[in-house]
Amino acid sequence: MKYFIKKLLREVINASEAQRDEDALKTVIDGKRDLGFITLKAATIPEKTFWDEIKKHGLGTISLPLNRYNAFIYFRKGAELKALELSNIANKYGGYLSYEATRDETIRIGQLLGYKESDISDYINKKYPVNEQMIDGQDMNQGTQTLCNKMTINSYQEAAFYVKKALEGMDKTTKNRIMQKIHVPLENLRQEQNTINSEIKNNGMSGDSIPDEADTYWHQIQSTICEMGSDFE
Repeated sequence: MKYFIKKLLREVINASEAQRDEDALKTVIDGKRDLGFITLKAATIPEKTFWDEIKKHGLGTISLPLNRYNAFIYFRKGAELKALELSNIANKYGGYLSYEATRDETIRIGQLLGYKESDISDYINKKYPVNEQMIDGQDMNQGTQTLCNKMTINSYQEAAFYVKKALEGMDKTTKNRIMQKIHVPLENLRQEQNTINSEIKNNGMSGDSIPDEADTYWHQIQSTICEMGSDFE
């Protein structure tokens, strides 16, 4: 039980929204977020009621058989890939959304579960303080700290802005090494945004997918700049 994400839930989710499993399920049913996580053997909602609600509202589920508490990820139509990504993280830790997950995994868990950026950031700041971290022997500047605590972005332009601020004050060698590593995801983000903008213009599509695509590449950029160790050795 000590590895339950419930520890994270209680710190980053408003208690009035998801303190109990039935409330958490309702946030998905109501479309406030795309997916949720439940362990039925420890749930506050009766198992029959849970499955009745899943069927009634057409939600999908992914079983986590390694978890001995009968765990499932439940999700809205269209969120299958997000649910699969969350299950892959959980399966690394025996079917749990583990408190032992890495910093990047913890951020992604929060994002996939629909937590507010400010709540995720507050939790990360407590669990993974960055004030004393170093990049390649250099003190982490304010711009880098801001980037490392920025959990989600909405566009290539926003990503480029935070990267520029993070690199200010770094020596030329470090800047070049970082840019070599983040060039590909930055360029992928730019191209993806251009493609989506073209589809919006030509086909009348919504721009809802831009933030999701932006976050996919942002995590790669963020982890490269913020992760200490082998990346810069």
